[in-house]
Amino acid sequence: IALVAGLLLALVYNITAPVIEENKVKRENAIVIEMFGDDAKIEDVSDTLTDVETKEGIYSVLKVTDSGKKYYVYKVTFADAYDGDKSSYVLTLTSAGKIYDLTFTAAGDSYASGYASEDYSEDVKGKGSLSINADKVGGATATGKSFVASVNTAIKHQGGIK
Repeated sequence: IALVAGLLLALVYNITAPVIEENKVKRENAIVIEMFGDDAKIEDVSDTLTDVETKEGIYSVLKVTDSGKKYYVYKVTFADAYDGDKSSYVLTLTSAGKIYDLTFTAAGDSYASGYASEDYSEDVKGKGSLSINADKVGGATATGKSFVASVNTAIKHQGGIK
């Protein structure tokens, strides 16, 4: 019985995993289109990512030109420190390396949900780097370190794009 149940579970996972990933990509792309509209010029510059940046969870970078202004949209997944669940977000930076928008697409655990709040997203707009804000997320410094490291890595990466 356990063998059959294990095989069925594996089968269901193999069927649903691609659908879940496809839906995540659709949500992320919808964020970009909603933010900038259909007229914005979008260029994939993910080939500029290094191994260090991909280890921080950055898996996609888009350069967006809208009304003559340039923005950089980072799609990031990071592991929550306590239970290994994955959280993901879309980070948009101005050409000056300041946070323009931060939108979570999935908060894997209750610790990450503090960072996923609208209040926190509003608090970080205009900043050029982040630090741990344990008060904002109920003392979740381990998850916070993972999140903050990924944001600061994206900001540093954006400074190197020409």
